[in-house]
Amino acid sequence: MLVEDYVFYMENTKITIPEGYRWNGANIPDIFTSLVGGRFDEENLMPSLVHDYLIDLNWDVEDRDLKFYSTLLEVGRNKQVAYVMYMFVRLYSKIHF
Repeated sequence: MLVEDYVFYMENTKITIPEGYRWNGANIPDIFTSLVGGRFDEENLMPSLVHDYLIDLNWDVEDRDLKFYSTLLEVGRNKQVAYVMYMFVRLYSKIHF
């Protein structure tokens, strides 16, 4: 659960995720956690928060997946690892959305 409001920008739009928002962390298959970390690891938390909130807002699928990628880079993820994670999110999105 988010303990304070979190603000970010999406296409020049200020978005505030309110305190108390609940999400399930990053959905990472167990087989990959040794490579990219777990559901609640610091490097995965904010990108998953932003992505899940954009899903709740019904934001454009491609745009929200790109925001996931850029947020991974913002929190310090290695570019190659971030890209692989982004590609898995894109695959998931194509299957489920």
